[in-house]
Amino acid sequence: MAPVAGPSYFPPLDKCLSGECSLISWETAYDVILDHEGARQSAVLKSFLSDDTSVEILRQPWDPFQQPSTQSKSSFETKTAAIHVTPSENGHYNINEIKEDALWLSKETKIDEVAALRITILEWQGRPTAQLRSGFTEEEAISIQDVAGASTLGASTFMPKSSLLAAPQKVSSQDAIPFSSLEQRRLRLLQLYLSERLHILKVGEAVIVTAMADEKDVASGASNDETVVPSWIRELGRALIEFHATDSSTAKKPSFLSHGVRALQVRLDNLDNGSGWCSAEAGNLEVEDVWAQNQITETVLIMRLLFIHIDAPSGFASSAVILAWYRFIHKYDFFSNFQPTNPSQQELVPLLQSLMAIISLCLLKLPQALEQLTTDSVDRSSSYVLDLQCTNELNTIFIEAASQGAVTASLALFAWSIIAQTLRGVVSDGRAERNQLVAGPEFMEDGSSNREAPRQLSIQGTAARLNRLEEVLEAITDTPLEEDPIEFMANSAVNGSRVYEVIAALSETLASSSDTVMDHDIGLRARLGMLELIRTSLPLTRYSPDILLATLAVLDGDPGSRGVHSEQTSTALSSPVDVFLQDTEVLVPQLLQQSQLRYPFEMIPYLKLLRALSDGCGVDKEGNPVVMRLLEATSNLTQVLPTEFQAYEPIPEDDNQNCIRLLEDLNLFFETKRRASVLPRDSKQSQALWRPGGPEEGAMFIPRGTIGYALNNSRPFVVTWRHEHSPLQYLANLLSTALRSSDRVDFATRAAIDRETVSEIVGLLTALLTSSLKATKASHGESRSTMAAQRVLEEASDGLERNKDIVTVIFDIFEQELEDQLERPGLNGSLEVLINCLRFMHTLLAVLPGRVWPLLTRSHLLEVDGSGGSLAVIVTSTEMMIGRYEFLTGAVRVFEALVEDAILHAVARKATTKELTRFSSTPVSASGTSDKVMSKVLFAFQRTLVDVFQSISSWKFVDTRDKLEINIRILTTFDRVLRYTYGFVDTPDASQKITGVLASAANYLIDVFLSASSNDLPSRPILNILYTGITTPGPANTGSATRSQQWFAIYILTGSTPRDSLRSADKGTATGRSKPLITYALDQLSSIQQLDSRRAIALLEFVSLTQNHWPWAMNDVRKHPKFLSSVMDYIGGLVPLKSQANPEAVVRLSTENRMAAYSSEILAMYLHEARQIGDVSMVKDLIPKLSYLRDHGVTVSGYNSSLHANLKRNFESKFPNCTLSSFKRTPLMRAGFGSSYVYDLGFANKLLSFSPAWTGSRNQGFSVEVARANINLSLVESQVMLLKGWKLLAIELSNVIGQEPRLQKQLAKTIADCLSANTVSNMPHGIFKSLVHIRVDLAFILIQKLAGVKSQEPEAVSLFLVAWETVRTSGQDFEIAFAGEGADYYRILLRILFLSLQAHVHSSISNAQATSNGASKSSASQGPVHSAPAIASQLLEILTKVVAVGFRAICTQLHELSTESSNSSADFTSDFVLLTALLQTILRIPGTGHLYSQIAMIFANNNTVRYATSLFSWSDRLALANRNPIYGELSILFLLELSSIPLVAQQLAVEGILSQLSIANISNYFRRPNVMGPFDEPTRMFSVWTRGILPLCLNVLSSVGAPIAEEIVAFLNQFPTQLSRAATAFENRAVPTRQQPLAGSITLGIASETHSLALISLVVEQFRMVATGVEIPSLNWDRAGVKEDVEALVKGRRGLRERIIPTNEREAEMTKAKPVVQGSGSENKLEERIMQDLAAALECLNAPIGT
Repeated sequence: MAPVAGPSYFPPLDKCLSGECSLISWETAYDVILDHEGARQSAVLKSFLSDDTSVEILRQPWDPFQQPSTQSKSSFETKTAAIHVTPSENGHYNINEIKEDALWLSKETKIDEVAALRITILEWQGRPTAQLRSGFTEEEAISIQDVAGASTLGASTFMPKSSLLAAPQKVSSQDAIPFSSLEQRRLRLLQLYLSERLHILKVGEAVIVTAMADEKDVASGASNDETVVPSWIRELGRALIEFHATDSSTAKKPSFLSHGVRALQVRLDNLDNGSGWCSAEAGNLEVEDVWAQNQITETVLIMRLLFIHIDAPSGFASSAVILAWYRFIHKYDFFSNFQPTNPSQQELVPLLQSLMAIISLCLLKLPQALEQLTTDSVDRSSSYVLDLQCTNELNTIFIEAASQGAVTASLALFAWSIIAQTLRGVVSDGRAERNQLVAGPEFMEDGSSNREAPRQLSIQGTAARLNRLEEVLEAITDTPLEEDPIEFMANSAVNGSRVYEVIAALSETLASSSDTVMDHDIGLRARLGMLELIRTSLPLTRYSPDILLATLAVLDGDPGSRGVHSEQTSTALSSPVDVFLQDTEVLVPQLLQQSQLRYPFEMIPYLKLLRALSDGCGVDKEGNPVVMRLLEATSNLTQVLPTEFQAYEPIPEDDNQNCIRLLEDLNLFFETKRRASVLPRDSKQSQALWRPGGPEEGAMFIPRGTIGYALNNSRPFVVTWRHEHSPLQYLANLLSTALRSSDRVDFATRAAIDRETVSEIVGLLTALLTSSLKATKASHGESRSTMAAQRVLEEASDGLERNKDIVTVIFDIFEQELEDQLERPGLNGSLEVLINCLRFMHTLLAVLPGRVWPLLTRSHLLEVDGSGGSLAVIVTSTEMMIGRYEFLTGAVRVFEALVEDAILHAVARKATTKELTRFSSTPVSASGTSDKVMSKVLFAFQRTLVDVFQSISSWKFVDTRDKLEINIRILTTFDRVLRYTYGFVDTPDASQKITGVLASAANYLIDVFLSASSNDLPSRPILNILYTGITTPGPANTGSATRSQQWFAIYILTGSTPRDSLRSADKGTATGRSKPLITYALDQLSSIQQLDSRRAIALLEFVSLTQNHWPWAMNDVRKHPKFLSSVMDYIGGLVPLKSQANPEAVVRLSTENRMAAYSSEILAMYLHEARQIGDVSMVKDLIPKLSYLRDHGVTVSGYNSSLHANLKRNFESKFPNCTLSSFKRTPLMRAGFGSSYVYDLGFANKLLSFSPAWTGSRNQGFSVEVARANINLSLVESQVMLLKGWKLLAIELSNVIGQEPRLQKQLAKTIADCLSANTVSNMPHGIFKSLVHIRVDLAFILIQKLAGVKSQEPEAVSLFLVAWETVRTSGQDFEIAFAGEGADYYRILLRILFLSLQAHVHSSISNAQATSNGASKSSASQGPVHSAPAIASQLLEILTKVVAVGFRAICTQLHELSTESSNSSADFTSDFVLLTALLQTILRIPGTGHLYSQIAMIFANNNTVRYATSLFSWSDRLALANRNPIYGELSILFLLELSSIPLVAQQLAVEGILSQLSIANISNYFRRPNVMGPFDEPTRMFSVWTRGILPLCLNVLSSVGAPIAEEIVAFLNQFPTQLSRAATAFENRAVPTRQQPLAGSITLGIASETHSLALISLVVEQFRMVATGVEIPSLNWDRAGVKEDVEALVKGRRGLRERIIPTNEREAEMTKAKPVVQGSGSENKLEERIMQDLAAALECLNAPIGT
């Protein structure tokens, strides 16, 4: 009885339905287990598999679910009770529907209700995934076609009738049924039930295989690598193994094996009886096919489990288990005639038969059985062999199988015949021994006495053992067969069923299904078992081709392990190659040595065996493959002697071995050009034939006197010579005879080598190179592995001609076969030669790439410079016809290796070095080819493979795995080309980069796949891949949060599509069926302290992007109960880095800074939203937690300048052909913080590992320094990110500074830190420049907010000194500050300086009120009421360096621009405004009056007045758009501010300022008959008049007095039309017309003008009354009329209000603002200001003259 489902296996139902907990399917568990890294990190998987329920299921995986019972029904009712989960018809789940489905499933499948409920919840949970995988609906398909274009997704160029969205060829009856229907839902339940059963078996197998491998490691002393396989999986597997073990003394696992056999019987019975579902309400034939497929698959999986247990190193299985198994398979005729009901299930039959055969073999435990037969044990329970009943029944089964010729029984039958033959031999020997003991002499041979007692005991022991064996033998031989049953079984297995061919076929079947680690383990165990069968049979058989082929299949049964770049599967089992080579008693002498004795007479078996052994053999101490010992030297050579050869003599031998001796040297290779002389047979000519003048230098020959053995008695003789030589050199010479340019042939055959032998020799050389590379690389390092491989090439080349080596021979053969293939496509054997040559080429690139590039450049394989192109021709004319693509696959692998080599040696190729050996005459890294030519080769390859990729979808494939491999390798290499080319900064020109050799290929990819052409051919393969992948949903990432995929983003974030949301809104129901992704992210981040940092960063970035792109997501953040507090607590808990921190701590802090940056962004966006709804309560909780951001959020102080400077200098000195930027990542190659963050350490290792300076010793190499630099840059980047995040948050906080005064100190410190940080830096200019602007922008925004609330905090007041110090140390030349490169930065600093002064203005503003009578429109007060300010020296310095010098510099530059012929776009208007504002603010600071004399001197020394009046005089020439004389206005306003200083005003009077203004061209505007009102063009002139000229006259008049009154009146009277317009501005007679729609309107400027003129008029009239001796004229302005009009307006407020019109944006804003003085009767601030001016003017107009 299974325990009640645990919380990890089946959490409470309400948590499952709410999305709080997700059930784990057994399929998911299996997938994660296959990924060891994922399993190691998955705490959820560990909890799931460690749950008691999961463990109990794995203990009986063939029957995982219990039958329904009263107890299970009660548990079901309890789990689904309303107290645990509330029914909700309108929710995202329907509990009643779930219960009904679970009960239905329980009834149909006869499993307990709780198990059925769990499967039902799994189906509900995975319903969105299932719907996505179910394909497109018709509506969705049409929508996609509309978006992509009908032509794009319609027909392909290569497949005209194909369509990406074409309907399936066979339309299922289920297709027309809606996805959400009852029938479809219950069909999914059945499929999920079957899937769960299958994957329970798979998980059980996976953990047991892992545990068994672990036990093997322990036994062999190997260490367990926790990083590969998690220890908890090992422990779980060991627990299962122990549970399956029993206390039986005859067997360790009878219970498990018995249950397994019974489970197999149940599956096969089920296949006969059917599922019983077809009669059910939801049953149908399609479901039945799926069920039958599942039954066969379960049978296969159970067999795998049985085989794993049987093959474990333990004792025999019990006789009962063995008989149960053989009775079972005998019942089904060893599955020899097994036929599934559906053809789709046929592919499982070979695997089923293979597993049955190997289980039957291994269950016999052949080695142990033979060992027991030869021991003295008589224990009946020791094995089935001595069990008479068992052997009798087994023998009957085998005899019947032999009689029927059951091929699938051949392995077990052959093993049984070996056991029987061994038994007969043991019995025969035993009988002889017994006879000797009974009739023995008195004394034994050693002279000892033959005592009776010992002798009797010996006789009794021998007799007892022998009697048992005789009984067993009699049971075996006592059959109705007429012939010897043992020989009958052996002959039936070997000759009838051809057991050796069966072994080869089984090896191929198991190898073809090796997709996972478990598959590899099963295959390896099976191959070892079959190798043991071969080994055991060899003493009873003779060497034959069948045996050798079977051995080769067993040795060569793991094709995935071939190749220098292939990954080896980790396993604790010995490989068949190791077992073979270590067996020096049987396998080596019986097979290897025998094949070697027949070399080169029987060449192919010899080569195949050596090649198979080379693929998996180890290396010796020197790094050479073990097989090389056999190829470097041998003492035998077997060959056929030509009939006419007579140069030998017989040697008499006693043992009749047909010995002969050579009389002359015998060349092994025949010179074809001398064949014409090989006709006479006299001795002289014979000598000339074989060795004219002796052997040629370097020629291979057998010296005279060599002894040989004739193996036959008739001509032509086959002779084995005792000749010491190198087989490898002989093979190389033999290979050279394949060249048409060669004049030599093999002496024995008188012909060139055939293509099959060529293929095998080249394959052998490739295997030797691969073996040496792989084995020694793992144990001795990269360089040692290359040296060992070079020795292989040297040994093979030593016997060749001087101008040739083995590499040139193979490449010449390759070119020759390319030509033959072009002339005769499909030429027998030619394609195989080409394939092996490509494999050799691929391997050689890892050894001597410098030999490949030059030869490949001249090859006709690729179309380079208009010639060649054999690759495309061979693929299309040969491989596409047969559907196999080994040649293309080989070419793709070569291209892959070429790309890697081009990059790997990109730096080393430019270095120089000298080697000594033949194959190292140039550096290993040198290509011998220019980069230009290499680029052409790569481009040609790229272009060809792009064509392949575009058309491959329409090709025919015999094995679809070929298509998968080709596509994966092509796409992987394309990706590498793009990443290598565009993934690193280096230089903008890709061809000039260190990876420039790939530039042409990369640009071609860009041109093809990013082409703007309407042709869809290039993108079709990608569309096909995407369409295929769209049915397999992947994990959500930050990309789904952006607006680029709005529909998908909404679905991912909310769990429902917009359409679903609208439908649910109409129905008033909820749509969410589980947690939306945003909710999940917020839940996870609510425990941010416990999250893995990488996960936390991804989630924070996701939330940040979601908030940024989808404002409605802010509701989720606001409503979440824990998220905000968690994030704020995280920020508040951060601590700074300690000095001298280790690299790990630096990386950790960098990560924390990044998390804090994202957290700041999230809080900033949340606060922004919160301000919109008026709820900023979270700020109170946030303020106390800002200390880390406040203290460390601005300063980027981590940059280690000395580290980077020294590294750059030393690196470029050591590697002059590249720079550090060659390894600097672009966004294409992003990496996390750490040792490879900015400079790609892996890429650098790839390119620079050739140099000892890079690797170094004792942590002194460049690699270590680059890692340190990366860690330092990680810290810097994290500080920059923190600065940006804090900037966003600080700006948002500054918006609530009025509600939270505590923020003033925090933000003031931030401003000060920003400015201070900008004064000093040790960072590169580029980085520092960007940081400077970030910080100064932040400081400017924050200080604006502080000035806006008129902060009086000491920290705010002290900002002025910091700001001025920043300006002073900015490095700007004040003479050219507004025109240089840093002009923008200087301007914003001045703005900050201006704002910092506001605190000093406001600090005593109540004590330094400006004049209340409005007599002056300037900044200076009537007189100083304070002492000089404490910052007086700084103020004077600002006025000198910034204001005076700056004003002069701008004026000078403007004047120069005005004299140039070309128009300039320079605009200094904002600079004049800024300088004027600075001057105005300084003059407003209380106590500045004490400095007036010094200020006047400053401006006098700098001729400021002259520059200002000059600017006014030629401002008309500087007029901007619309003849706008803005510089006239700016200059007059600046003069106005200067005139507020009495001494300066007096200076202005003395210098005749009014005369200068009068003669300026711009003043003519005021003399025009049409006057200059507020609405007359240019409108700015009215501002010059009202805001500049009139206030200036007032200031001068106020400072100079009566002496200037006459000049002022005369100056103003020059503009009579202007004064007349001003006098009539308030008349009510002006009526708006079409030409003058604003006539009669009143503006703030008009009111201000009236106030100024009224005041001037009043003062002048006062001076006239008291003037003596001087006649002061009156101002030609109608005081009385104006007075009358103003009085009327003031009294009639309604009429005034109707005539008020704003003239600019500022005044428009004033119309929307409330009046300052409440109850004033004004409706807005603009009206209030106008009324104030009018009231002041009326006061002046009403003032009595002369008082």
